[in-house]
Amino acid sequence: MQKYLSILFLLVSISLSAQDFSLGVRIGLNFNQFISPSELSMSGADLESYDFSTGFLIGATGEVEITDLFGLRAELLYTQKGGKRKYDGQGVQIFNPGTSDAVLAVGDRFSLVRVTNSYMQIPLLAYVQPIRQIKIFGGVSAGLLIGSYGTGEMKFTGVSNNNSTPIEFTSNVDHNYLKDEGFNDINPDSFEDPFMFFADGSQITVPRDIGAYYLDFAEKGDPYFNRIDLGLMAGAGFYLNSSLYLSLMADIGLTDSSNQDYDLSFSSSNGDSQIFQDDSDRQFSLQASLGFQF
Repeated sequence: MQKYLSILFLLVSISLSAQDFSLGVRIGLNFNQFISPSELSMSGADLESYDFSTGFLIGATGEVEITDLFGLRAELLYTQKGGKRKYDGQGVQIFNPGTSDAVLAVGDRFSLVRVTNSYMQIPLLAYVQPIRQIKIFGGVSAGLLIGSYGTGEMKFTGVSNNNSTPIEFTSNVDHNYLKDEGFNDINPDSFEDPFMFFADGSQITVPRDIGAYYLDFAEKGDPYFNRIDLGLMAGAGFYLNSSLYLSLMADIGLTDSSNQDYDLSFSSSNGDSQIFQDDSDRQFSLQASLGFQF
């Protein structure tokens, strides 16, 4: 990240002495989706699907014209990425994770979570301008995660593995991936009107609003989503006049956005122990924005 900041400051300092340097602002909408593999059922059917969600972006731009056809641009953006993640089908749930009171339940699982990851992002771009009204951009970006939330719903219907005790609940998903705590750091007595079950000799308490880590992880280490996100960007700007333009940019992640310490299988387990996967969750954003250059 420091390397990208150094390049940005160098570009700005050089550009300030250039004759054709302009500052600007850009504001718009992001259409976001995760690029991730789906977990499979025993029959080979997809259990997961990914859909688009929206976010917004706003930020400052600095642009220097090198020649009539070529130039450089640096931006500092607040931008929201993420997407919708759906799981629907056979499922397992290990309650009281990482403790001697762990209880395995098997049944059907449904979850729909809208993830919103907020970044301070620095794109470094080059452009060509084949005609006066159009600029074609391409380059790299680095983002620092400053906010990470998930909202939605989770349902589970099943039985405990040993005594076949029925376990069924529907809870809201209310995730703060940067601040929520794991199972061992939360007092179940703090929950308001939770679901409560006694299964296989253990007490199970499920909150009406489920945090990011309580249900599946005894401890929280680093956040669910990685702090740094690197990507490639490409797109075009369509100039309505010398200052006002419309922009369409694609931003595709180069790195896994999620922390593999939390990459659980929701369809199977190793007894009452969790199975971890080795998946990559890259982020894709299509940015539609309005810009103005001074």
